[in-house]
Amino acid sequence: MSSPLIAALSTCDVDTLLDLIKANPTWEFVNQIAYGFCDIAQSQPRDVDKIASAIVSVRATPDDLPEINTTDSIGQPIKAKFANKLNECLLDMLKSAFGGRHDLTVHPKNSFLVAAMISGACVRTGLCDSSVQAGKISCGLHFKDSEYESYLTPKDYEINILHACLQLLVGGSAMYTKGEISDYKAEWLPALTSMSRKGYVKGPNGKKLLEVCNHLRKSSF
Repeated sequence: MSSPLIAALSTCDVDTLLDLIKANPTWEFVNQIAYGFCDIAQSQPRDVDKIASAIVSVRATPDDLPEINTTDSIGQPIKAKFANKLNECLLDMLKSAFGGRHDLTVHPKNSFLVAAMISGACVRTGLCDSSVQAGKISCGLHFKDSEYESYLTPKDYEINILHACLQLLVGGSAMYTKGEISDYKAEWLPALTSMSRKGYVKGPNGKKLLEVCNHLRKSSF
């Protein structure tokens, strides 16, 4: 996938992103920003924080951004603020990245695990924070009232635990001070310990990730 937008996102070029939005003030283009972020993260997972920060910088210049051409609930053309459309598109992208049948094997290109890193970066930078993101953590770590057994089978436990851990690690302290998941502080501490004790995570790299989360929980990340 190659385009001026992908190039600008890949290099975190805020000025070019602004110019592209001015030239394409449409919902479709805003949606391409959100899904372009997801696409790039699959090949550049270590850059998720930088890309999220670049998009935040764009959003932080409302005076330089045009209104976005879109439609209302009955298909009538309207204009909307860029920030509002961006948030909607990011949330839709995250729901899509979280959904569907997941690759249960643990490897660097696992799209479900990369989605966790995107989500964590979104919370860390203030780009996007939602109950959907928090729900994946609470379900993955088997929080009380998460009804995780309704969504997961035992074979799903390992990948979902690691997904939750990656969200927490990439999100950092923002998860526990202002993120949606901060409402569950009383649960995430014992939940991490419980996941280690129950032995759901089998792979050596996964065990290291869980161990790091358990270590950092003592300092609230």
